[in-house]
Amino acid sequence: MDPEEAYIYLVNLLEKTNSLMGSLIVRDINLESESKNKYKNSHKTSSDLIRNNSEDNNNNNEVDMNILIQEKEDELYFSPEKGNVIFASAIDCWGFTLESFSDLLSKSTGFKREVITKLLWGEYYFNKSTKKVHKTKINNNSKPMFVEFVLNNIYKLYNLALIDKNLDAVLKASKTVGAELLKNEVNMFDKNPRMVLRVNKLIN
Repeated sequence: MDPEEAYIYLVNLLEKTNSLMGSLIVRDINLESESKNKYKNSHKTSSDLIRNNSEDNNNNNEVDMNILIQEKEDELYFSPEKGNVIFASAIDCWGFTLESFSDLLSKSTGFKREVITKLLWGEYYFNKSTKKVHKTKINNNSKPMFVEFVLNNIYKLYNLALIDKNLDAVLKASKTVGAELLKNEVNMFDKNPRMVLRVNKLIN
């Protein structure tokens, strides 16, 4: 995948994960509600049961249920800007959150760290000439900020190490993403460039 295809893949993966999470939330809440109703009904008189079967009570229960589901979804859904998603490579042993890039980008874009974190995920596009963020593409070449500032940097580092095998460029690129190679790690480069990426951990 190229960086933009990888971004689309990650977006879809999160949507599927949250869809599954939503199904589990609804299931658990329904089971809990049924359990409570059974307990209440077993301790009520016949007149109480008649009142509880009224339309108003049913509507109130539905509203309460919807509110509870929404609260659980807000609490448990995975969203990178909330900090509960880690992007990682099991093969190369590195990982990062959006916050990992926020400090670096706040210096180059002029935005506060908290703002950058919120804008790095989703359909946000950065205009380099005006230093403004747009919710729609600026031109046909516009890429989401996650692609432009995160994935492009990772792909660049991989290309420098595995394709170009340019150690000097790798050292320079590593510093731009907040990682620095030690001397003994640099000595590994000629034998196994991929090991350098693993030790480097890209963004810690």
